[in-house]
Amino acid sequence: MLLTPRIALLLCLLAPALLAGLTFGFEGRTLPRLTSYKEAAAALRHASEARHGARAAELTFSFPDPAGYVGLMFAQQLPRIPARFAFDLHGDGNQNLLCLRFHDATGESFQLRLGKIGWHGWQRISSDLKRVGKESHWGGNNDGVVDLPVTGFGIEIRSFAKHGKCRPNGRLLFDNLVLDLPEATLPVVSQDSQQAHCPVTEAAATDRSSPIVIEGVDGEKATIWLNLTADSLHIAAEVTDGDLRFPAIPHDPSDGDAIEIWLDPKLDSLPTGLGQPDDCMIALHPGANGASISAWHTDRTPHLLAASRVTMRRTGTGYTLEAAIPRAALREVEPGNMIGFDACWWDQDEGQTVRHSWANAAPDAPWEFGILALGDVSTARKTASQTQRATGQRAWLAAQRPQLAQRPGPPEIHSLRPIRDPTSIPAFGLFELACELGAEYNNPFDFRQIEVQAKITCPDGRTTAVDGFWHQPYRYQTYHATESLTPQGQPHWRIRFTPTVPGQYHCQLQVRDGKERRAEGVRATFTCVPSPTPGFVRR
Repeated sequence: MLLTPRIALLLCLLAPALLAGLTFGFEGRTLPRLTSYKEAAAALRHASEARHGARAAELTFSFPDPAGYVGLMFAQQLPRIPARFAFDLHGDGNQNLLCLRFHDATGESFQLRLGKIGWHGWQRISSDLKRVGKESHWGGNNDGVVDLPVTGFGIEIRSFAKHGKCRPNGRLLFDNLVLDLPEATLPVVSQDSQQAHCPVTEAAATDRSSPIVIEGVDGEKATIWLNLTADSLHIAAEVTDGDLRFPAIPHDPSDGDAIEIWLDPKLDSLPTGLGQPDDCMIALHPGANGASISAWHTDRTPHLLAASRVTMRRTGTGYTLEAAIPRAALREVEPGNMIGFDACWWDQDEGQTVRHSWANAAPDAPWEFGILALGDVSTARKTASQTQRATGQRAWLAAQRPQLAQRPGPPEIHSLRPIRDPTSIPAFGLFELACELGAEYNNPFDFRQIEVQAKITCPDGRTTAVDGFWHQPYRYQTYHATESLTPQGQPHWRIRFTPTVPGQYHCQLQVRDGKERRAEGVRATFTCVPSPTPGFVRR
């Protein structure tokens, strides 16, 4: 498809500015990371032929292989999928394919094809992202669902030589990239939320009065029952599936068929994932030599695995699983309580594994869970539990918004704090400085609004400027192929520098805002000591 202002099937070429969002103007010293494939040669540098401001990003490339591509990748984390992705592109008519790429928290890659670069001169490229996940995707958990947060994004140029006529090389200019991030809204937790019921009984046999049904495809389905006795949580599952696949990787529900139960007993887990001591996931795995059980995200996992019992039976239409989980290994699972809950069925057919969720929740996403009533629960208790979850999630979200210093006046440097001992930084190690600033800006990623740099003076008198960056501390967790990054504390500015020569270094922070007002910090020192590390990799 030739991209012209008259064609808007896959792409809109719009002149008006978008709604406020993340802006990358390519004015600062830092450019996005350059990627390539199949020996594609590429170079990325600043150019003075900008459409807005003083500088743009210039990409030159050549494709010796018809499967090659080059890309501009931004390592910026995004809490949500942008509503729209827009940028200015100076085309040269090379007829190669223009694409967008996104990476999610599991490492899965998503690609959107925008069309061929068939024009010359500047055009405003703007595309909504509703098709993310509906086109090409690969890697990670490969489920076609963007698991938040988005961990990176970029623009790709892919050779079109396998499909039609195109030039094997080109020169493109990029400017004024804007991501329109819609205001975050939390799911409304109301009386209409999905609710399941877990009867409380005296008998060990599972009560079948409250089924949880998960529909698959082609008439396949999983029906799950729960009930609570004095000493155990009983789980039974009856699966209609003519193609039972046993896991090749032990205790991995994403490999082969499995039943998962997710519990958030106190309704206190963060929207980015489970992580409280009372939370857990329990998976039941059918196997060639009988069933097995695995658990995750609970401090009582050893007790749960040692004391649980699980069995399976093949049927004419599929299989059944039954398990008894000791209540002593499950905190807050008490009669009369309301807890966050989801039940999932992993179904592998012909090498492709699909995860069917009763609550339609993404893995490790408790704010998308349903509610499980343990025994008889009053209407007042149900309402209070739902309100508790919604209130906690909204409070958490409000606390995560960066608290930018919105005040008139020139920038101020409030504090400088070295992350490591500044008296003994090893050669080719890392000197890192945390900076608390007060300044007037809306977007910390826009160099036109605020620029933070450190002037580093080396032992031999040479000086260099190092750009600062906006940093959000976080907690890193993994579940199988799923990665979870949870913000911890308030974001701030940081400086990172690698000294290569032993001796004393001087560092002075410099801040400039959009009104050209400046501030300088006190001159700090750090000492580089010899290290056995040979240094950077050399060709």
